[in-house]
Amino acid sequence: MKLDRLGSILSYVIMAAAALIYILMLVKGEETLKVDEAAQDALINPAMSLSYLALLITAALSIGFALYQIATHPKQAKGALIGIGGLAVVFVLGYLLASDEVTEDMANMSLNFEVTAKTSKMVGAGLMTFYILTLGAILAVVFSSVRRMIKS
Repeated sequence: MKLDRLGSILSYVIMAAAALIYILMLVKGEETLKVDEAAQDALINPAMSLSYLALLITAALSIGFALYQIATHPKQAKGALIGIGGLAVVFVLGYLLASDEVTEDMANMSLNFEVTAKTSKMVGAGLMTFYILTLGAILAVVFSSVRRMIKS
């Protein structure tokens, strides 16, 4: 059996299981699912497990395909690897610029987790990375436009 045929069969099985779980949830009703723990265990837990399984399969296939392409076509992969390296450099720069300060407002948040200096640093690094990439995109558009006007 070809690999693409196996993938199609697997995707149809997962879609059928998801559709069946969804129909059973509709039959039970939203209010029943909110209060009945047995119904939650019977329907929501399998739905979550199915979602995790689909995510795991998709991630494994995506990573496997990418590694296969890199191994079989290393010259074409050079540009992608340079791009990934550039993103890593931008994230490290964002991490270095981020603060690990935990303000009083952060500490008093009524969420189910405690904001630590490490959490604050990682969130700040993500925001700084976003800001750097956004600024880079804006500068690239402006530079491209100015260059096109000069060439014309």
